[in-house]
Amino acid sequence: MNYLLKNIIVVFSLAILISFPSFAEENAMTQSDVQSEFSQAQLEQMLAPIALYPDSLLTHLLIASTYPIEVVQAERWLDENSELESEQLIALSEDKDWDASVKALLPFPRVLKRLSENLDWTQQLGDAFLQDEAKVLASIQALRQKAEEAGNLADMENVAVSYEDDSIVIEPVHREIVYVPYYDTRVVYGNWHWSHHPPVYWGMSHRDLYYRPHHGLFSWHTGVHISFNFFFSAFHWSNHQVVVINRHQSRYAYSRGHVLNHHSAVRWGHNPSHRRGVAYRNNQIKARYHSNRPSYTHTKEARSFGSKSHANRALVNNAKVSTSRANHVSNSQIKRTISRDLKTDKHVRVTNKIRDNRVKTTYSTQQTSNRAKKTTSQSRLSRGVKSERKVNDVRNKNDGYKNKRDYAVVNADKAKSRTYNNSTNKTEKYNKVRVKNTRNVEKVRPTATKSTNRSSSRQKSTRSNSSKKSRNHNNADNRKRGH
Repeated sequence: MNYLLKNIIVVFSLAILISFPSFAEENAMTQSDVQSEFSQAQLEQMLAPIALYPDSLLTHLLIASTYPIEVVQAERWLDENSELESEQLIALSEDKDWDASVKALLPFPRVLKRLSENLDWTQQLGDAFLQDEAKVLASIQALRQKAEEAGNLADMENVAVSYEDDSIVIEPVHREIVYVPYYDTRVVYGNWHWSHHPPVYWGMSHRDLYYRPHHGLFSWHTGVHISFNFFFSAFHWSNHQVVVINRHQSRYAYSRGHVLNHHSAVRWGHNPSHRRGVAYRNNQIKARYHSNRPSYTHTKEARSFGSKSHANRALVNNAKVSTSRANHVSNSQIKRTISRDLKTDKHVRVTNKIRDNRVKTTYSTQQTSNRAKKTTSQSRLSRGVKSERKVNDVRNKNDGYKNKRDYAVVNADKAKSRTYNNSTNKTEKYNKVRVKNTRNVEKVRPTATKSTNRSSSRQKSTRSNSSKKSRNHNNADNRKRGH
């Protein structure tokens, strides 16, 4: 009984999980159209850089934005044929299967380049125009009112600003020459009250050639001369819609009133064939133009719900697998798991043993390398010590030789000094004795009054005595020398 209740609970929970994503997806898809609508702040943010363009150019720009792929194709083709004049370009473009509004923008390469480079902005502008044409035209008038309240519409020199009921109309001063203004959207509209949606601002590059008057906030491209096939659309401001005529009937520079009152004037309608497979923003627009491709919001929501449903399916599969394993585990499976665990344990033991052997081998190799380094260092030290000893022995030997030579020289000098001292001492002694003898002779010498005989006898005696003394003295010296 418990087993049956458990299975019933599991099946019921699986059914709830499987049905929940589809229910949530249906509920979300009903709200996708409402969520994809542009707010007033988003529209004014988007339209800020083009709201003050001349009406004739602005109508072509809005229509062309609904065909973003053709805009990119036209810009690339124009870049390849940039050396041609505007009339030649229009003549060559007749063979292209682009929409008439895209071809009408060919004389304005900088405008076409803006649309191609800012492709996300272009696609959003086209989606907003397809979603609610009247709301887009009302946002353009709201921006023009702000520029007038800021006192900046009076500074527009190359266009004529007029008023029709509560609407502001901007047209070229000369109908055949169209000037494109450039302005700072952060300044020209005064205080911008959508703080979370600041106006789109296009910076001016060094390649863009604008001229600016001495005063005012507007810079201008050079004027574009329009001959035919351009003035085939106009704003019907009171009806909040765009009116077009056959472009082959617009070979003249028709005024706005002429276009609105033309016998072939009709409200503009979107041609899905020129969309080139680009998805529409929501299911409402998709259904209006009978498109087979899913809308942008549908694919976005499907991806988000697909990821959620995939996660739910994964959870369901895991729950199924866990319940089946819990209900159908047998003894053989238990044995298999035990044997698998044993194998894994054995494998772990083997790997640990191999790792230990590797560690041992690396340790032994490190020890042998350390021993080899030690022996080499010791041998180098012993060799260095031996060489130092040899050098010291040679130095000591040379020092000994030097010491012996110096000792011999010193002994010779001492011997010379001794002999010299001995000779000087002998001469000094000899001189002292002679002086002493002479003094004694002078003392003994008789006076002049004595007789010569006595003097002679005394002289003889003194001579004999002195000779004896000298002999004795010489004998004593000889004895000393002999010793």
